[in-house]
Amino acid sequence: MKRQCPDSPTDDVVCTKKQKLLDGSSYCQNVEAKVDTPGKWTDFRNKAILAPMVRVSTYPMRLLALKYGADIVFNEELIDHKVITLKRKENKELKCVDFFTKEEQKEPLFRTFENEPIVFQIGTNNANRCVKAAQVVANDVKGFDLNMGCPKSFSVHGGYASHHVYVYIYMCMYVFCFFFLKS
Repeated sequence: MKRQCPDSPTDDVVCTKKQKLLDGSSYCQNVEAKVDTPGKWTDFRNKAILAPMVRVSTYPMRLLALKYGADIVFNEELIDHKVITLKRKENKELKCVDFFTKEEQKEPLFRTFENEPIVFQIGTNNANRCVKAAQVVANDVKGFDLNMGCPKSFSVHGGYASHHVYVYIYMCMYVFCFFFLKS
């Protein structure tokens, strides 16, 4: 029988087996999603893709890549702590959606337009925070990517990115985040 994880951040994920850790905390060892994973966003064959790059995969660069034929674009990695604080605001003048960290902020931290074929890259070291961050932008992006390759010292020492390659148990915790892919 399936049961809802008591610490699960969303009703879309069901825990079927919990695993206790030595420190007393626990994680879902086996999860099942209640949402469908669309095929067109899981097949990247023969696609022109703008990869996530620090200080490069900004809104203007993504627009330029799409203009010149990109099928899918990624934003630069945004850390879950920051994403959770974002406030969504529709920008009718530019016909886009802006996400700000503060009301008085002039430039958005993240910007996208309706139907932009964007995969949102998240940097995280905590599964619950990862899902909470994903929920902030879920209605405005097509999919999510957990950064697991960046070798920058900030990411590795913070427990983000390529640090995950060495910590298998954490990777298992993050898998359910990808069930938020949208069609």
